[in-house]
Amino acid sequence: MNIITTEIPIANPGFELPFLGDNEFTVQDVPGWQVYDPSNLILIPFVSNYAVLNPATYSYLGEAPQGNNVSAIFLGLDPGSGEVALTQTLNSVLAPNTTYNLQVKVGNAAPDEFTPSGFPGYRVELLAGDRVIAQDNNTQNPLEGNFALSTVKYTSSANDPNLGKPLQIRLFNILQGTGAEIGFDDVKLEATTPTVINSGFEDPVLADNDYTTQLVPGWQVYDPSNLISVPGVGNYAVLNPATYSYPQEAPEGNNVGAIFLGLPPGSGVVGLTQTLPTVLTADTTYQLKVKVGNAAPDEFTSPGFPGYAVQLLAGSQVIAQDNNTLNLPEGTFGESTVTYSAAANDPNLGQLLQIRLLNILQNKGAEIGFDDVRFDITKLPPKLFDEAYYLQNNPDVAEEVKAGKITSGLAHFNLSGRKEGRTLISPYFNEANYLQKYKDVADAVAAGVFSSGLEHFIYFGYDEGRAPDVGVPGSGDLYLQKYPDVATGIANGTFKSWYDHFLQFGLKEGRSPTYFYPDDYEGYYPDVAAAVADPNDNIVSAFDHFVQIGQYENRLPIFSGTSGNDVVQAFGLKPFLFGIDFKVLGYDPVDYISASTGLGEIDTLIGSPGAEVFQLGHGTSPSNPNGIQYYIGGGANDYAIIRNFEKGVDVIESVDPNLVQQVQDGNLRLFSRGDLVAVLEGVTTQLTRTSGGDFVFLQGTVFFT
Repeated sequence: MNIITTEIPIANPGFELPFLGDNEFTVQDVPGWQVYDPSNLILIPFVSNYAVLNPATYSYLGEAPQGNNVSAIFLGLDPGSGEVALTQTLNSVLAPNTTYNLQVKVGNAAPDEFTPSGFPGYRVELLAGDRVIAQDNNTQNPLEGNFALSTVKYTSSANDPNLGKPLQIRLFNILQGTGAEIGFDDVKLEATTPTVINSGFEDPVLADNDYTTQLVPGWQVYDPSNLISVPGVGNYAVLNPATYSYPQEAPEGNNVGAIFLGLPPGSGVVGLTQTLPTVLTADTTYQLKVKVGNAAPDEFTSPGFPGYAVQLLAGSQVIAQDNNTLNLPEGTFGESTVTYSAAANDPNLGQLLQIRLLNILQNKGAEIGFDDVRFDITKLPPKLFDEAYYLQNNPDVAEEVKAGKITSGLAHFNLSGRKEGRTLISPYFNEANYLQKYKDVADAVAAGVFSSGLEHFIYFGYDEGRAPDVGVPGSGDLYLQKYPDVATGIANGTFKSWYDHFLQFGLKEGRSPTYFYPDDYEGYYPDVAAAVADPNDNIVSAFDHFVQIGQYENRLPIFSGTSGNDVVQAFGLKPFLFGIDFKVLGYDPVDYISASTGLGEIDTLIGSPGAEVFQLGHGTSPSNPNGIQYYIGGGANDYAIIRNFEKGVDVIESVDPNLVQQVQDGNLRLFSRGDLVAVLEGVTTQLTRTSGGDFVFLQGTVFFT
């Protein structure tokens, strides 16, 4: 498609800042937004407020339309007293030839002890500088306690008088009807621009056989040899070839672009060029398609085909081209295709893209025609695509890349692999898990709407904040719990989701959406530390190594909880699960401490396929000369719940060799010194002592299975 749609960043667009408890609200404070109060209504004590509100049981039937919070403007005054707005000036300016689509959810607060019945009315404005360029003035009438969608659109022209002025949004309570409160939520502003202006050369409108002289609107001439200045022998033009040049007419619309050079072959080149409103971006594939024509001879055009080139540039650098590969009969058009995929380390990233359509004048003939210029962009979510992983899991593609038939795995995926349903593009996207999490997506894939869950994620799920789990179920919730700064970044619009942050930054920073203990893993295995430190290795952190390599080997990772109540689930062949806060201090000799002992904790340890050790205590080390049994001291108020325990495969590690075992209500309860320390769900027979096998790395503990 010859358009680019981008979302313009808005600070706090869903009003999720600040974080509020149920029914809490701020007073004259909406982060990221300012108040517009020309009549000074907010200064009237006790009757006016602009706020962020968490409407758990008030105002909006208990829910915000997006997230937890909404914004509200409350004016407890008579209709006609004035109006108040929330306003935000954006970091974007009005651009030419662009359509802006502003959408805001507008709410009619349900009456309660604070809010009278009625709908005072609203207005949503889009401004450029201080000028209102488009607005929705109270066209929606949401029912009490509900929201309705307000839409404001504006299309700028090439010579719009407000070009370059900063865009601004205003959300008004206009106080024209009864009632007091207007709510707002989920503010979005999109900008849609044509990637190629006058792509079909239909501007200007021409009569049959008419043409322009050295004028192609939207395009500039590229003439490094000054051939156009030679009188009477050179022209670039728009042509309506009703009965001339192309007997079958233009391949699209009525007109074509044409470059005529009545000079000897080898005299030079002339082109039409256009700089596009987009820059070269990583993980993106660009495809340029142009209809190229060989003009039929007539009284103006001599027979022959002088040759053409179609080029795609980033800045001044030609990054891809079709250099005269078509062999066209006279009077016909053929399609030229140019493709380029930008990797994460492309030296031309950030450079403006440009199209050049050239008459290269290498052979007899004078005129080359061009029409129907199409420029498609296929963009993947940042850091989602892993080139090495894709080639490793698609050996046929690897062979094509090796043979030079295609430039990269990324190019293959964007051009055909996505449509073929290939989903192994990253160790952090699990197709089966994504479909399991989102039944609507699974249904759409089954109905043939999408080739895969991955295709849905690329086109819709990423922007909707959806994500697969990574490693274990519920990984997204744990990631947000562990890293509050990520939740802030999502609320202010910096990231689409926890997964967006994890792929772009968290993975490389050593963050994990599980209880995986990276310091222990990297310290215990020197080859992991070496792989992370090696810039030529495809490993960026200890967790990355474990996901890509270690989980499939007989490595012994630790998954460690906190001093609170945790749900710890591991993965891999032989993991250790700690519900308590376990810290390794060194490895020669092995030394560690327990920052918590399970006192007052009720932790849940969940098994998964593989042989696992569930820790109910730890043995001796230099910093711990005596072993410690966990979950002692709270009686039946602190213990570990152990799920999916496989007898004969998994083991329990304990300091106490004489655990008392009782089967009760379909579960096995373990006691140490009279204290309940564990409940093994679904286990109805007693455990037996075992050697511990590979899991033994400290002295002073015993094992049960």
